[in-house]
Amino acid sequence: MSEYTTIRRTFIKGDLVITYSNPSLQPFREDKLVNKDNGIMYFYYDIDVLYKGKVLLNSRTHDFPKVKQLGEIIRSLLSEDNYIEEWKTGSKDSFHRIDYYKRIKFEEIFEREYGYVFEAEKCVVKQANETDYKTYKYYYMSITEPNVVMNRWKDESVRTAIRVTMSEEDLLRLKTVAESFMEASIEGYNSYDLPRHLEWLEEHLEYKED
Repeated sequence: MSEYTTIRRTFIKGDLVITYSNPSLQPFREDKLVNKDNGIMYFYYDIDVLYKGKVLLNSRTHDFPKVKQLGEIIRSLLSEDNYIEEWKTGSKDSFHRIDYYKRIKFEEIFEREYGYVFEAEKCVVKQANETDYKTYKYYYMSITEPNVVMNRWKDESVRTAIRVTMSEEDLLRLKTVAESFMEASIEGYNSYDLPRHLEWLEEHLEYKED
């Protein structure tokens, strides 16, 4: 086992603890640094979800995009884009309220070990005696474990599903944790696994690519 697989990053919010650890990756070119010109082909890691003192999810996963793309998903959730108007009441000349909503489902199609659902609510309100609108935003995150994993049906009783209220600060901290985990995993590969692999290739030139 590579030394850099001791890397772990943890997000904590109240009773919720999410830990990413034990990364292992394979780039498209194993004899090159992982960077923008040589991306990751496979990425594996462990995820542990603890909620109110109970382990809800403990999995060795290879659902490549979730940690890698989690930062981008959160950035999209926090943006002003893609809100859908749900409901409105009143008028601009008196009390006026408009509610907006958006939902991002984030899980793999094939190896569905677990997934996220992010929701955002935006409420824009102007009181009858006011001229300016006030905006209120609310965010929610669900973590689910589908009852179908790797094409095998699972008993419904083992399905994991929690939904927690998140602030913008919570989401940004989770984004930082996910991005830090990916950065540390890539740095670990480049500084540990790659030198070992290059040394091995010098002894086994028949496997060396041109």
